[in-house]
Amino acid sequence: MKKLFTVILLALVLGMMLVAGCKKADDTGSDDEVVADSQDTQDDSDDDVVTTTEEDEDKQEEAPQMSEELQELLSGLDKVKSYHYAYQSGTPEAKKYYVKGDKILVELMEKKRWKSGEFYNKVLLDLDDKTAHGFCTDRDICNDEQRSIAKKVSFSEYMPDILPKEYAESITHGDIVGTENIENRPATIVEFEDDSGNTVDVSINNYYGMPMRIVTETPTGTKKEIMFTEMGWNSVDDSDVEFPKEIMTIE
Repeated sequence: MKKLFTVILLALVLGMMLVAGCKKADDTGSDDEVVADSQDTQDDSDDDVVTTTEEDEDKQEEAPQMSEELQELLSGLDKVKSYHYAYQSGTPEAKKYYVKGDKILVELMEKKRWKSGEFYNKVLLDLDDKTAHGFCTDRDICNDEQRSIAKKVSFSEYMPDILPKEYAESITHGDIVGTENIENRPATIVEFEDDSGNTVDVSINNYYGMPMRIVTETPTGTKKEIMFTEMGWNSVDDSDVEFPKEIMTIE
């Protein structure tokens, strides 16, 4: 009986030791998996950080830097609250533009016809609403009734291809390559390559930072010149870019 008790006791002890050993092995395996997963996550994270940093560095290296000289030249734009200029592009018809805020008054050098016997010689553009209305202020071609009406016309037809101030604000880099006088006003010539690979020379007014001449040359040697003439700054009033008080009907 005593021997039987001893055998049972030994069996119980061996069984407990076997269970404890299996549990320890399982726990050890779980810890190893956690460490491995953690290491993999860290490695992935490190890879992401390195890749992002390298891309940012490449972008910074590619982006042209604006010189202090050019920054100072373009800082003149801060002085411009309104402006006017004459411009001719592609057609013999010239126009004068008066710009302030979100309004542009276009003064036509030639009268335009709505229909037989009805003309307009000015167009008011609203840049926010993208609308344009023509009206007549010339007593020689319009009677009192006609001068009291503004009618909707094509916005795209009268919206300028380029607005000088907005164009200057888009310049991000360039080399100063010379100077010149345009209409007795000193200008600095800035040269840069645009997104299409064209070489662009911009003559910028020294005081107001506004372009007065833009010459674009394609890689094949084709040149296009744009001139902004009769430029004036900060002389356009709110009333200059509004409908005249005679306008009673807006169609």
